[in-house]
Amino acid sequence: TCGSRLYRWVHRPWLMSALVGALGSSAAVLAAFLMTAALRAIDRIPVSLGARSYEVRIGAGLLARAGAEIAPLLRRRRVAVLTDERVADLHLGALREGLGDIAMSALALPAGEATKSWAGLTRAVEWLLSEKVERRDIVVALGGGVIGDLAGFAAAIR
Repeated sequence: TCGSRLYRWVHRPWLMSALVGALGSSAAVLAAFLMTAALRAIDRIPVSLGARSYEVRIGAGLLARAGAEIAPLLRRRRVAVLTDERVADLHLGALREGLGDIAMSALALPAGEATKSWAGLTRAVEWLLSEKVERRDIVVALGGGVIGDLAGFAAAIR
């Protein structure tokens, strides 16, 4: 199934990030996983959730092409990036470069499971509000499960 296939990819030791944004008045969530694994082509996996459907993309070089991948989704030429300090040190620069002329602001939270807490969520939501991120803007979760969960929830409730 799609879920078991995604599970195998998610649990491999590659950089993974999730592009999460609330779209439209129904606040549907769009997610695309950006990976820098040594894969030959970009795999596209549809996740069918009715009005909240999205596509997962997995493949080599997606960080370098982030601007081209994200630009068609933008209402405003800017993104807000939630990440953790470890991933930021390793990959935030590559994302910034890949976005090209798309403006980017970023918040790096402490790495680890302890960040998935009310305090971590509060910090993320307050940062999104201070950045004036609107409902139809794109929030990029650059990292793994903790950051993906936090960014998705924070983007949905901001």
